[in-house]
Amino acid sequence: MKRLPLLLGLLFLGFSVNAVQRGDTAQRPDVRVTTGARTSQAKPAWQFTDDERIALRTNAALAGERVAEHRQSHAMTKTHTSSADRQQLADAFEGKSHPELFLPHEVFRNFVGLAFEGDARMREVVRHGMTSDVRKAGFPPDFWERLEAITAVHIADVRTERDLLTSRSKLSGAARERVAQSLELKHDDVCLSRAEALAAARNAFGRERFDHFLYEAVAINMFHVSDRLPTPEQLRTWEGGCR
Repeated sequence: MKRLPLLLGLLFLGFSVNAVQRGDTAQRPDVRVTTGARTSQAKPAWQFTDDERIALRTNAALAGERVAEHRQSHAMTKTHTSSADRQQLADAFEGKSHPELFLPHEVFRNFVGLAFEGDARMREVVRHGMTSDVRKAGFPPDFWERLEAITAVHIADVRTERDLLTSRSKLSGAARERVAQSLELKHDDVCLSRAEALAAARNAFGRERFDHFLYEAVAINMFHVSDRLPTPEQLRTWEGGCR
């Protein structure tokens, strides 16, 4: 499958080491339906359907309001202007105010990246820092061990893709092109194994419970910026495992 273009805006968890280790979690904000910068009483973020999220994400008018909200927030807090703020943005939002805008695969990707892809020390810090969230969700004592087994194939794909990226940077000519072709295929593997791992985790721990956990413990610490809006077809493809 041809690799779809990725959005410029990357997704990050806003954890610092100290924040992850902190046992007391700040009170969660009331989650409301996003209508750009305006909000109205609504259902929790984890109960949105994929179609609802996609409709909000791909609406140019609402995205424009979110960018204005983002810029105003940075101006009010006198945040140092970053390169992302200086460029022309198509969308910008944070999980603290708009967690419902993230698709499940995006939240899962960030969660797995921190909890399973990093070095041993970072994995320990993240898991320790999420102890209260795991307990609050009602997950079993062997939650991390079971989830590690569920995500093993996906993690292997991610690490292989990372190795290919590293090797490509050191090559040129025909060798570089061969690695680039391998990367195209491995990207699809990563996309598919992520979707399969998310489905397996939902099945193992309960879909609503697991999604509730993702959006309350992970999505609220994420942010997104992009210089272009994705299409509905792109978002559905990524959410579906690039199939």
